Amino acid sequence: MSLDWSKREVANYIYGFFSNHITFFINWGCYLFNPEHSKDIELRNKIFCIYVCALMDSLEGRDKRLENLEKHSKAFKSPMFSHYCGEMNKFGRMIEEVLRLFSKNEQLLIRDFRNTLVHGLLTGPMQLSITVVYFNGEILIRDKMRMQDYHGAIETVNPENASLNKILTTLFNKLNDHHCGYWSAMEQLCNPEKQSGLHRDIYEELTEKDYLSNDG
Repeated sequence: MSLDWSKREVANYIYGFFSNHITFFINWGCYLFNPEHSKDIELRNKIFCIYVCALMDSLEGRDKRLENLEKHSKAFKSPMFSHYCGEMNKFGRMIEEVLRLFSKNEQLLIRDFRNTLVHGLLTGPMQLSITVVYFNGEILIRDKMRMQDYHGAIETVNPENASLNKILTTLFNKLNDHHCGYWSAMEQLCNPEKQSGLHRDIYEELTEKDYLSNDG
């Protein structure tokens, strides 16, 4: 079997999938749900948009790499790698549950506003065709939309021309009022003992030879 990644790279990809999301949650989660911080509604809504798009990033990472990681785990005869590939898939399904709270057009609005927050120059709105990313209830879609269709879709989220902050508050409340497995999983993953165990489980699969390899 031809392999694209070294054993060390597989370990890095699997661990990175979880550790990157944990870091993001620790950095931003408190501003969403801690009463001390969430009094600033405008700031909370901005972080909410960034957070939802980060969920899509993690889901896209799973979808792009999981099949190849599973193939490599079998090739390396690593039950531990295979176990955590399964955990990646489970975690992705929890993210899907969260994203199902929002319609396609709501997700377009969320990402559109997020892009204005994190980019100094936006070239997409200047083009006749705009790249869009959204979860359709089954899979993550990356597609192109005509500019007028794109803006028309976003406008449907706010038919009464309310303030953006009011619309985003309504969308945030969908997230805040929904109790799903994702939040329980994040509570567990943010436990320092759980993080240490995750790191130990994955990297104990490597030998000294794996670390000395130039690959990964």
